[in-house]
Amino acid sequence: MLGLLLPILLSCRTSRPVNKDAEKNALFWEISGRGLSSPSYLLGTIHLACKDDIVFGEKLKAAVRGAQEVYFELDLDDPAASMSMLKSMKMMNGKTLKDLFSENDYDRLKKFFKDSLSVDISSMNQYKPFFLLSSAYPKLMPCKNMSGVDMEVMKLAVSNKKTISGLESVEFQASVFDSITYEVQAKELLNLIDSFAVYKIYMAKMSADYRSRNMGSLQELMSRTDFDNAGTEELILNGRNRNWVRRLNEILPGKNIFVAVGAGHLPGDQGLVNLLRKEGYTVRPAEE
Repeated sequence: MLGLLLPILLSCRTSRPVNKDAEKNALFWEISGRGLSSPSYLLGTIHLACKDDIVFGEKLKAAVRGAQEVYFELDLDDPAASMSMLKSMKMMNGKTLKDLFSENDYDRLKKFFKDSLSVDISSMNQYKPFFLLSSAYPKLMPCKNMSGVDMEVMKLAVSNKKTISGLESVEFQASVFDSITYEVQAKELLNLIDSFAVYKIYMAKMSADYRSRNMGSLQELMSRTDFDNAGTEELILNGRNRNWVRRLNEILPGKNIFVAVGAGHLPGDQGLVNLLRKEGYTVRPAEE
């Protein structure tokens, strides 16, 4: 990327006026209210970025140090999760890439991966098209030294000896993406190789928007993706957001935490910020 939240009145009210401009471009949020004894924090991340662009402010570092637990979409520190992820790369029922592409398209795909990525896809014939798609992403980046905001937060959490947890399991996340047919995944993979230059521009724009905290532009970019056009926004974003809020309702009363998830999960009516507010929390930008 399931259930719906019960409609409730927006009962959270901040003790000081909300700066709408700050809200529009915020990636780092403080969660308080609803009887919480101390605030928790929410960070919108980007999963692949130029490492030099990932700079954490002192308040964010302090929030990680002060958290009792750090949550990501998945438990990034669990070896079992890594093994499950490897298993989830393969297609079910003996499907192969050759079953999904015409002979001509398969040859184009093979040539592209060999020429552009120095990868022989013959050894990846059982892998899901989404995996091949993600393996091409680093070549779209405008830099060679790459990381992910999630990974850098995890390093910070590990260095501070924090417990690391996931909001969902690898198996559940795999089931979400498996709900998108292999044929749709294959179409998106062909779109990549046919429009590689356009995708590079898209990735550079997304990276720049994240650096400048231009959430409005990020939302617009995401709304123009083929996944949204294929009707998968509910599956990949909204449904998972509602699941996560249900989990956070169980976790937040007992401890202060730091949560880091993809930035696309934060904005909008079905985004985490608004859904948490509907649950009665005060959610405001955390100043950097």
